[in-house]
Amino acid sequence: MFVVEQAFIDRHGKRVLHVPDFVFNTGELVAVIGPNGAGKSTLLQTLSGDLVPVQGRTALNGRPLAEWNINELAQRRAVYTQSDYLTFPFTVGEVVMLGRMPHQHETTQHDVEVVRAALRVTDTTAFTERCYTELSGGERARVRLARALAQVWPNRRKQPHLQQYLLLDEPLAALDLHYQVHMLEMLKARVGPQLGVLIVMHDLGMAARYADRVALVNEGRLVADGPPDIVLTSERLSQHYRLPMQVLRHPELDYPLIAAGSASQNPPAA
Repeated sequence: MFVVEQAFIDRHGKRVLHVPDFVFNTGELVAVIGPNGAGKSTLLQTLSGDLVPVQGRTALNGRPLAEWNINELAQRRAVYTQSDYLTFPFTVGEVVMLGRMPHQHETTQHDVEVVRAALRVTDTTAFTERCYTELSGGERARVRLARALAQVWPNRRKQPHLQQYLLLDEPLAALDLHYQVHMLEMLKARVGPQLGVLIVMHDLGMAARYADRVALVNEGRLVADGPPDIVLTSERLSQHYRLPMQVLRHPELDYPLIAAGSASQNPPAA
């Protein structure tokens, strides 16, 4: 379980995020939403341990994040970032195998099987021997997701009770609609007692459909956190997105549908 309590995050001397209380556990898919610059990625980086609060507490399984060594933490949580810095001519299979590094002294048959499985569920098996840098943006995004999955792929025999977490920062941004749905359905199916998934996303409709919880961040504050039906209200979304928003119900699948009005009805502040 990740816990953030009364955490204040500063960048270059400026306060960028205040999280009074946030808990993220296995068995749930959490969508983090909010306008550009709201603090969504900062919240994810705080959970990952990449950002340290100037005040407050961040902990994993009751132990402060600062007390975990890098390898211990990497075995328990994988992070997908917006940036793609990989420029070496690795094959796709080699890129995904990088996700197994925290778990191995040398490559085992289990690692090979995990990589194959991660490639399969992200529909990237056909790219295994291709050079990663030659792929399209959407193809790279799926491979990077496969690498993150490989990092937290369970080993039922050696670590049957290990709880793990996926922290994903806008993994859907480069994907077409088919793969957005494919990946969210795949991630939703993998959530369980040993895996939690947190996704920063902009698509409110996808958040409403697939998330167990929605955390709304705006102006450096966590302003709402709860089930989609509670958080995604017309009034709240209109206020924080500065657009007239209407929340309807899907006629067959019974989840919230969000319809945005015109920006001219509520223009950005000067």
